[in-house]
Amino acid sequence: MFNTNDFKRYRHDLGFSSQQHFKEFLSAKDIKPCIDFAYVDSLNDMLCEIFKRINNIYYKPCNIESFLQNNLFHTFNLMRNNDILEKLNNQGRRKEEVYFSWMRGFLICEYFKEAMCDIFNTDISQILHIIESIGNKMWLEKKLNIKASNDYFDGKKEKYHQSKFLEAQDLAKYPKNDWLEEDIESRNKEIYNRLRGFFKENINIDFPIQ
Repeated sequence: MFNTNDFKRYRHDLGFSSQQHFKEFLSAKDIKPCIDFAYVDSLNDMLCEIFKRINNIYYKPCNIESFLQNNLFHTFNLMRNNDILEKLNNQGRRKEEVYFSWMRGFLICEYFKEAMCDIFNTDISQILHIIESIGNKMWLEKKLNIKASNDYFDGKKEKYHQSKFLEAQDLAKYPKNDWLEEDIESRNKEIYNRLRGFFKENINIDFPIQ
């Protein structure tokens, strides 16, 4: 009869001291697929075609070649040169497809940001201030952050509930299903007040809240 030590010995004879490494070997998990850059080039060509067609009928067309160079190809080269494409992941989808979805969303935001300012009668700097403010940020585990990043606030709350960070768990209980400018400003003040209280209590430093 076989026993546990027999299996350990056979595994060791095959060159594996770790059961996990042996499983990865049998399932070929140690072989990582390479990025198909010919496929990525085709996807970039499709993005060019999409935005050229949009630009042809848009009420305020831009210099589309310049737009694509500055936003598509420049961003792509940064991602490629810093090995970011290799790190893309989304529940087993091909990395090239994850790249295409992300880049398409990024280009849409860049192309229509001026129109969004016109619609909401605001300046782009004000929008960026709101988006980048501390009240609009949240610490999350990497996998949860990827899943939550492009979701609506109601969907993000489900991911916050799964987090081990207390701040995220608290926000998961937020009574509203929309995340608006006034909510961001309110959370800004709350965070700065907590920081002010911490510094005042622990190192006797006070600062005004803007």
